Amino acid sequence: MGRSLSISAADSDWWTVSEVRHKVHRQRCWHAWVGTLDEFKRIGSITEKLFSERRLVLIETKRKELSERREASTQSSVSDTQLALNATMDQGELDRFSNSLYFETTIESGPDSSTGELEATFAEFDRRTVTGVTFNGRFSYEVGDELLRVVVSWGDLRQAIRVDVVSADHGWANKALASLSEEIDKGRVRWSWVHLVWGRTLVAAAINAALIVALFLIIERFWISAYAIVVAGGIALLISTMTIVPDKSFYKIFPMTEILASTGESTGRRRWGLLGSIFLMITAGIIVNILV
Repeated sequence: MGRSLSISAADSDWWTVSEVRHKVHRQRCWHAWVGTLDEFKRIGSITEKLFSERRLVLIETKRKELSERREASTQSSVSDTQLALNATMDQGELDRFSNSLYFETTIESGPDSSTGELEATFAEFDRRTVTGVTFNGRFSYEVGDELLRVVVSWGDLRQAIRVDVVSADHGWANKALASLSEEIDKGRVRWSWVHLVWGRTLVAAAINAALIVALFLIIERFWISAYAIVVAGGIALLISTMTIVPDKSFYKIFPMTEILASTGESTGRRRWGLLGSIFLMITAGIIVNILV
């Protein structure tokens, strides 16, 4: 739990702690997500609903503050005209505060972007060109460091989806993260570990090993074994050099974020099936070579 201190200057020589404000920051990332457009849109709908709950609480808190201020002014010698004017001003302030709390969705397509209400922006959604989507709850500066944001990326090699929740209301922050996590987890794929550093390294090593063995078996049939070892070793070194930085290659083979049609299989699952078939063929070749 994070804590922030609000400090004001009493004079040039002294600093006093005027208030201690508590806030919590909840964050979670997913390395790969696959689902239909309706399932993806549901994440935005849940984010908007959670923001609306917090917005109502903040507006009600603001209304009570203004009401208490008016009650304090009635205890002083203020004319009825001034009281009516104060009430009008307070209502205007409440309206401005309410309008400063709003939810928006941004869809990015390369350098272009569209921002607006959820339904309106998704009417222009094109899964073939989209590169990023952000569901963002906008809070007024008066609220402080409140934050509710879901960022979905098609090109960020660090994560597919990131959720950030910052609030002074611990209960709401925990609820927001739990609700969003439950929905996003429905599209989390089992092979998302391949986008972690150790996952990419493991897969690259397995591919290299399979290629080296296959090349060795091919070369051995035409060359003397000693020469075959030297040639296979050189090719192995070349392959290892080519796969030192495999991040973008892995993103192309196993997309981190994918919006499917109403029916269909994800690209990542098809690629895993292809790699599995290749490994089976290589393994069968090795076994046959040994037996023969």
